[in-house]
Amino acid sequence: MKPLFVALAFLFLATAPASAALTPAELGKVGIDMPKDAHLPLGEKFVASTGTPMTLGEALAGKPGLMVIADFTCRTLCGTAIAMAADAAAKSGLTPGKDFSFVVVGFDPRDRPSDAAAMKAEHINDGPVKKNAVFLSGSAEAEAAVTNAVGFSYAYDKADDMFAHPTAAFAVAPNGRVTQVLTSMSITGDKVRLALVEASHDRIGTIADHIRLLCYGLDPASGVYNAGVLTWLRIGGGAIVTLLALGIAGMAFARRERPRRTG
Repeated sequence: MKPLFVALAFLFLATAPASAALTPAELGKVGIDMPKDAHLPLGEKFVASTGTPMTLGEALAGKPGLMVIADFTCRTLCGTAIAMAADAAAKSGLTPGKDFSFVVVGFDPRDRPSDAAAMKAEHINDGPVKKNAVFLSGSAEAEAAVTNAVGFSYAYDKADDMFAHPTAAFAVAPNGRVTQVLTSMSITGDKVRLALVEASHDRIGTIADHIRLLCYGLDPASGVYNAGVLTWLRIGGGAIVTLLALGIAGMAFARRERPRRTG
């Protein structure tokens, strides 16, 4: 997974001044290398862009969530990444604040709630996602707890006062387990919907959504399903097999009953 996110990290340097001083070795450490069974530190304390203190768990509010990690004073693509994730969430067909939470966590401890508020105001369109989005800034320790939990690595360019970092959105289960990583540059409403349905542990989504997960959760390289889909298959697979069998039987019956053409 990491090489893809390393490549994405270079997008942030593409628009940086020519004097960017990061070495290839430093850039090589930038990316997302998510630990197995990654869980967010839900008890870490932050401050929302409104100035309200809250934990990460309170921001997720017991719902599946879509989380973005960003630099609130970024001069390159952070705003674009947030805008694309918010737009995809708005097109998911799910209701923000009811079906899922949208959370953006800052990773630069120098950023203040006012910086988070400015980023939110500028880069998310008016609507339900913006109304329910929570932007969090916090101490170096709290922010590091989040970035370390998901293997989010970045590098600081002191000469230009900017960061090289990956861009992605994380689908998170209500208990804080990270279930999917979605690249910000290819995120869509459909991908967000299926990721959140999976993260919800069957709390949201239609039967059709869950059937689609049989394809969505399959890794074509290894031919195996991810952990979340395997759990769902163990719980609901029998029902799906029954539904598919009934559907096939129905089609076969209809074929037998179809009148033969004459002449």
